[in-house]
Amino acid sequence: MKVVFLIIGLSCLLFSEVLKISFSRSASEPYVFIDKRELTGGVLKELMDALSKQSGIEMQYVLVSKRNQEKQMRNGTIDGSCLINPDDLLHPK
Repeated sequence: MKVVFLIIGLSCLLFSEVLKISFSRSASEPYVFIDKRELTGGVLKELMDALSKQSGIEMQYVLVSKRNQEKQMRNGTIDGSCLINPDDLLHPK
C-alpha cells in the first residue's frame, strides 16, 4: 500500500493527468470484479477511486496478466500494480 501512495505522490509532482493501475484475472472477488475485460468493482477499484477523488488524478484500470505486470511496469505501460505478492516478481526488492 505504501507503494501506491508513493506512486500517487510522485505522479502529482510530475503533473500526470492519468495514473494507470493494473489488475489481473487471477485476483479473486471481492478484490476485483471483472466484466468483459473491464474492472467494474471490488476493493481495488473502491480504494483507487477514493484516492483519485482525494488527489484529483484520474485512474485508468488496465488488465494485465499477473506474470506480465512487472514487465509492463518497467516498460511504463502501467504506473501501479496492486494485489501482487513480492515473491511472485522476478526481481523482488
